[in-house]
Amino acid sequence: MRSYPGPVKLIRRSQDEMITTGRPDELHTNRGNYLLLALLRHRYPNLVCQASLDALREFLAKRKTAEVQHYLTELGVSETECEDQLRQYYSARTAADQPYPSRIGDGLSNSGKRNLLVFLASKMLVNMEATHCAPLKPELFTPPWSDVSLVSGGGGARRRRRRRRRAVAAAKAATATPPGSVLELEHLGDLSNASEMFLLCDQ
Repeated sequence: MRSYPGPVKLIRRSQDEMITTGRPDELHTNRGNYLLLALLRHRYPNLVCQASLDALREFLAKRKTAEVQHYLTELGVSETECEDQLRQYYSARTAADQPYPSRIGDGLSNSGKRNLLVFLASKMLVNMEATHCAPLKPELFTPPWSDVSLVSGGGGARRRRRRRRRAVAAAKAATATPPGSVLELEHLGDLSNASEMFLLCDQ
């Protein structure tokens, strides 16, 4: 995944009894959380501090949309402010800069790092109230949110939308596989050139 620079959406079954190290209702032990943590650490190393990690772990223990929204409000996370910070950062990048690892976070306070990291996690992670073998709902396969695309536009954006539609169609077709089966991603080839990635936290 470190070689893949595109948008990612993780779909987490919130009652999964197979990939938790505790009871199924102990969402903080879901192994998908560690995948998200590793991805965020790699992509946004300057946002990682003890305050942001503590808040992120608390966020990952939330299962319902209302709980998540309440927690974001409690922290003072503003979508507008976070997107403005990201837009400002990416607007200043040059064409030679790689999107990740990002340098965003330099000069931010610990609370600023915390809010931005939790905001990014909230955009990457989607919960589905289901156990391990329940088929994923096709409507969950919407195009992943992308921080880099906040400053993109024009024909490039249209091409990305077309690629996203193809990726969504392929992902929806994948839900027809038998429950609990492993989705093979080998056909994507070099992930550095892939347009989207959906990660099903069920392995």
